[in-house]
Amino acid sequence: MKTPLEFGMQFQKLSIARKYQKLLQIYHHEVEPNYTPREIGFSFLLVSALSEAYCETGEWEKGITFGLRHLDTLAKRPQKSIFLENIGWYVFKALCSDPPKVNLNNLPLGKMKELITNLKKKVGDKDITQMLYLKWISLLHKLPLTCTQAAKEHFSLFDTEELSTLPKCIEVKHDDETKTLELLSAREQWYMAYTKFLYIHHLWDECIEACQEALDSELPFAGGGRIWITRRLALSLRQKGDLEHAALHMELLVQQKYDWYLMHELAEIYFDQGKIDKALEYAALALHNRGYSETKVNLLEFIGKIYDQQSDSKTAINFYFTAAKIRELKGWTLSQELMSRVRGLQGIHENPGVLYGILQQILPVKGISDEVIYNLGKITRILHEGENGDGFITDKQRRSVYFRFAQAKIPTEDLKVGQLVKFKARKTLRNGQWKWIAMKVYPKDRSFRDF
Repeated sequence: MKTPLEFGMQFQKLSIARKYQKLLQIYHHEVEPNYTPREIGFSFLLVSALSEAYCETGEWEKGITFGLRHLDTLAKRPQKSIFLENIGWYVFKALCSDPPKVNLNNLPLGKMKELITNLKKKVGDKDITQMLYLKWISLLHKLPLTCTQAAKEHFSLFDTEELSTLPKCIEVKHDDETKTLELLSAREQWYMAYTKFLYIHHLWDECIEACQEALDSELPFAGGGRIWITRRLALSLRQKGDLEHAALHMELLVQQKYDWYLMHELAEIYFDQGKIDKALEYAALALHNRGYSETKVNLLEFIGKIYDQQSDSKTAINFYFTAAKIRELKGWTLSQELMSRVRGLQGIHENPGVLYGILQQILPVKGISDEVIYNLGKITRILHEGENGDGFITDKQRRSVYFRFAQAKIPTEDLKVGQLVKFKARKTLRNGQWKWIAMKVYPKDRSFRDF
């Protein structure tokens, strides 16, 4: 009978030859029945090859948990860091899948901490070290609240000063044209993951501090990162009862990103402040802004709550009823409060889609007309550069149309004066004057059917 060390050398050769099924067969028939886990763990070649074989045959959970269980065997060979890197790469690949190929709750926090610490110590600045670390911390917010303290310790495995501030760039090919996209730097990724973790795990004070630290830094946060951090700051301030500063941050945010869920959250802050009219104004904007009706089910309930506050129960019930119908259609749970409000009542229609359209008529947006145009125009002025930039388009009828870069389905760096674009715009009341505001902006060769 071979020793575990001899089996390890045999397994390494089979692994190099990618004969994983044969490797696993020998392990289950000759190694596992005859040796204890402790004896098996003495051979780093066996541990590395078996972990790889499991992963390569689709048994990711087995492969990774086996490798992590015997991590000390791999880490004790500084001259053999390749085997430590190997398990690191397989963990990274498993975590990058959507959903991850392993159950996060089955990855021992202590072993993951040990793996990253050993990679940092023995492998150094190779790609796998920071890539695995940044991917791992980006998923920690998904762990249950019972793991909060243990998971939080992982963010200190790297000091932020150790993480690069240089953005990464990738080449993307689309329609025979290659473009360079700028991604977040390692330090920016750390702040994004940390603030999200703190927010999801209800650590409001620490989230506020971390968000302010990130926003006060000189990091550019490409791709809307600054917007997400500002949102977490505003919502954390709301949770702490600082409604004035929460509203201030959210108001600035809505000016930068015209999305319905931000308007909904701002409306909720106004409601908490007792500014019911302002709450209804922004709830109406959220209702009319683009977005599928089923994703706005909480917004519909909130609008019903506003009308209840205004003692208009007749209008409120229509919003509650629509929310209930959408939840029933989707198989989502109805809260006891919502069930009690709609029990035994008849709505104005049974179809949630039709109901949603009727509600938009019941609650119109002040200062927005029904006049919409689809046209071809030229960018004639850029007011502000960057991802939160804006400017003006002039069409053939010499109408001036304001647009935000966020509404453009065109890379930010390509939005330049003189560029021809197609757009959809609505006439909107701004500062007492009716102006054209772009809702969507596309490349000039895009079909209007895409609008």
